Amino acid sequence: MNTKPLKVYVDTSVFGGCFDDEFKIHSLKFFEKVKTGEVKAIISDIVLEELAPYPEKVQNILAVLPKENISYIDSIEEHELLAEEYINDGILTK
Repeated sequence: MNTKPLKVYVDTSVFGGCFDDEFKIHSLKFFEKVKTGEVKAIISDIVLEELAPYPEKVQNILAVLPKENISYIDSIEEHELLAEEYINDGILTK
């Protein structure tokens, strides 16, 4: 059975969670699913700005993810498109 990958907006905290005892296991599992293509990560310009001052080890999490499994959005112009995708995929309702 060929299923579409789950599209997930990734907040800055998920990256930092890879180095936090409480969230490490779940954050690392999530990024493994992005690497395999089971999950497609959606990352906004705001997250990129927030990650900029983080240590290199945190920024490297994004750097090693396959580009084809990541979508970048402009939070101001594309937030409505993201909401539409969630509605169309049945994740949210209006």
